[in-house]
Amino acid sequence: MERLGLQQHVTGLYDRLDRATQPDTYTKEFQGVEATFHTATRLQYRRATSIKTELMSSLFDEIRPDDVFYDIGANVGSVSCLVGQTLSTGEIISFEPLPVNADALRANLELNDISGMVLEYALSDENGEIEFRVPVDEVEAGSSNAIAPENEASRFWEERQERVMVKTRRGDELIEEDDLPIPNVVKFDIEGAELKAIQGLKETLSHPECRTVICEVHAYLLEDFGGSANELEAELQECGFELERFDERKYEKRGESVHLYRLKATK
Repeated sequence: MERLGLQQHVTGLYDRLDRATQPDTYTKEFQGVEATFHTATRLQYRRATSIKTELMSSLFDEIRPDDVFYDIGANVGSVSCLVGQTLSTGEIISFEPLPVNADALRANLELNDISGMVLEYALSDENGEIEFRVPVDEVEAGSSNAIAPENEASRFWEERQERVMVKTRRGDELIEEDDLPIPNVVKFDIEGAELKAIQGLKETLSHPECRTVICEVHAYLLEDFGGSANELEAELQECGFELERFDERKYEKRGESVHLYRLKATK
């Protein structure tokens, strides 16, 4: 406990130092496309200055100027804002259930003159609510590293968590009720909940106009939500997609075997 208290004290000092020296905004460039982000917190600055190169390259290979793009697990808009700068007549719909992230996402879209829609739902296979457990310091910093109850990460962070209840929606029902456009390209990055989101979105994903899915597959977390990577891939194949894995990684984290890869699904 003393060690944890010292760690929190040191982290707090670093936070204050970072906030005193970091800029208010940061402009990120990728393949000639620029987007600017608010950096009011240490974590927002880290997100603004980093980039998931392989994921963004795959998206940029597929996105067209008139596409409808769904960013599922949009966080503060790192992907939404860059993709939005490539669209002319297209549209962005970003899904981010945590209010602190959704507010930052809206601010970043506005900063980049992108008229995207932000929906504060966690897409799933049923309508209802789910409890997210988020490390307290990251809630304040605007992170969306929400974690499902009783997984390894939640046990590790048990002493430092904020509980947040968010609404879950079946994507197919939401699209029909709100008369949302069918997406041409969809990105999933929702830390183990991707299978349930796909199951609630199968009618939409099966639509001929939905031609590409880029999914971060957190294979080691899917079990916490009652699924598996093989099941996820089978669901996408049933929607008519051909699959390609890329950027696959396996490593140890806090004594847990981590298996993470990205999946490109195309028709």
